Amino acid sequence: MNIQVGGPLPSGAHESGGRLTFTTTSAADSGRYVCIAQHSGRVAEAYATLTVNSYGPQELQSALPQSGSCMADERACGTNECVKSDYVCDGEPDCRDRSDEMNCPVKRLCEPNEFKCGNDRCIQKMWLCDGDDDCGDNSDEQNCGERKPGDICQPTEFRCRDGRQCVPQSFQCDGTNDCQDGSDEVGCVQPTVVQPPDSNKQVPQGDSFQLTCRAVAVPEAYINWRLNWGPVCDPPRCVQESEGGVGTLTVNNAQPMDQGAYTCEAINVKGRVLATPDCIVRIVSIPAPEPERRPPPPPPPPMPEQRTCPPLTMGQNCETCRPGAFHRNDKAPHGCLKCFCFGITDQCRSSDWFRTKEKLFFNGDNEGVTLSTMDGRQEDASFDYHIQGMLTHSQPHRQTLYWNMPQRFRGNKDLLMVNLWLS
Repeated sequence: MNIQVGGPLPSGAHESGGRLTFTTTSAADSGRYVCIAQHSGRVAEAYATLTVNSYGPQELQSALPQSGSCMADERACGTNECVKSDYVCDGEPDCRDRSDEMNCPVKRLCEPNEFKCGNDRCIQKMWLCDGDDDCGDNSDEQNCGERKPGDICQPTEFRCRDGRQCVPQSFQCDGTNDCQDGSDEVGCVQPTVVQPPDSNKQVPQGDSFQLTCRAVAVPEAYINWRLNWGPVCDPPRCVQESEGGVGTLTVNNAQPMDQGAYTCEAINVKGRVLATPDCIVRIVSIPAPEPERRPPPPPPPPMPEQRTCPPLTMGQNCETCRPGAFHRNDKAPHGCLKCFCFGITDQCRSSDWFRTKEKLFFNGDNEGVTLSTMDGRQEDASFDYHIQGMLTHSQPHRQTLYWNMPQRFRGNKDLLMVNLWLS
């Protein structure tokens, strides 16, 4: 059950199957909403806050006054003309005195993971080509490709497992069984990045470079890119592509403004993750060749007991790093590492945090992985290894079993189990 805190639901909202839908919204719909669920005598509540921003001709009809000589759906210009209310603040002057485009609100910039619609609205990029007009002008459903010969569904549709039904991609993992066999709600999981971009890249100024990131998820993850947590440059100099969970960013004619930390962001309806580490890109200038010069004279012999320190060190025994450098180490070419922090600061220090990555590769051996019940009781089970590198178990059971990982995966936890759905 869904209700608005402090009053009934708005007239333009209706509830069905636990989903609250607004057919039309206005600023009066803003407020706090509560979802109440009851089961076996227990009650649970969840709250959500809705904020409706005033934007567009319908909300900005006060931009022009309504005159008695104009119709109810019209507004008066300063020249006593009348224009449709829908034409007010639409970016094009319709009044001869241009008064229909005055006193309009400033259009907000879209976030890096948002798409700017043709009507200047901002929607999530993962909603592109999902079979649903999220922009309101259908600009998010353009250039989505065409159905190939032999394909049953359109590129913007999800094919149900039985192969006889297609539903819009926006229906996949939305909490409602839209396929008759329920396959559109099976296996839904948030993205996991399996191939992050390179951690460092050095690019000559004026050249092009490309970054790649891959994630697995259901539904398929959309890969978005950020530069220093802001947007990357606009097309055509920067081109983003995401297909099959693989995202690529191509930057042409690289300039100093393109250097910094590039973040791979994997998104779907179940959540989002950020790939680690970021890719640090440096744009370097290639100096012109210097004219040939005579070799310099040999340096004078060093003074007795005088020690030459590496260029980034200082102190009597070269024991400390110079300002703007850190991590004193004799193996470093200059004795220390130069601090690079995108111009924010030149004060860096070495981290004492480390991380390790554990992997399992199954080749005829379960590597300590077992199946157990909810109470931790281990079950005798046989495993299959017919898929290279993977461990499978397909025997039917009367109860739900769980994967029990080896001890080295548990850390300081007693038990780590992942739910396995058995058919």
